[in-house]
Amino acid sequence: MACRFKDAAALELASGEIVEDMQMSLDLAAQGKYPKLLYDAQVESTFPVDTQAQNSQRTRWEHGHLDLIFRRLPVQMTIAIRQRNPKLLGLVLSMGVLPLTLLAMSLVILLAISAVAFLVGATAFGLWVNLLATSLFALAILLAWLSGGREILSLCDLLRLPAYVLRKLPLYRRFLTHRETRWIRTERK
Repeated sequence: MACRFKDAAALELASGEIVEDMQMSLDLAAQGKYPKLLYDAQVESTFPVDTQAQNSQRTRWEHGHLDLIFRRLPVQMTIAIRQRNPKLLGLVLSMGVLPLTLLAMSLVILLAISAVAFLVGATAFGLWVNLLATSLFALAILLAWLSGGREILSLCDLLRLPAYVLRKLPLYRRFLTHRETRWIRTERK
């Protein structure tokens, strides 16, 4: 992300927030300065190649994102609704989307629960709703892959996504038991 120096100078940059870009976006939005997508902007970055460093960074990103969802977004949503501010509401709703792997897990779990409930006598409504939501999610992933994701993810990698999602279970369990709250610099080569 990028912002004007005068706007950055007004932010609390040493907040200790582990997803500082999301925090700064909310803080700037509170000042009426909303993010814009610049299609011609280019960013170059080096990512960690070491598996441990990748896992550390992923844990920080996802734990920080989830923490921000639970801690800041309800307040920001209330403010956006009270102020009838569609830009802030859009930003809050966008930030409130769960990480895709957690969203996928949640949909599958809800589908399984509704299937079991149906088998023991509940109406089929819950099962159909969850089946529709899970199907739409899978369709969205497929369409995203077809429209541009093939350049990033091979078909074999796409088919391995369920295994990838399952490997994320310990990360989300740690969010509940040993949440990452420190900003740890990720080593890069």
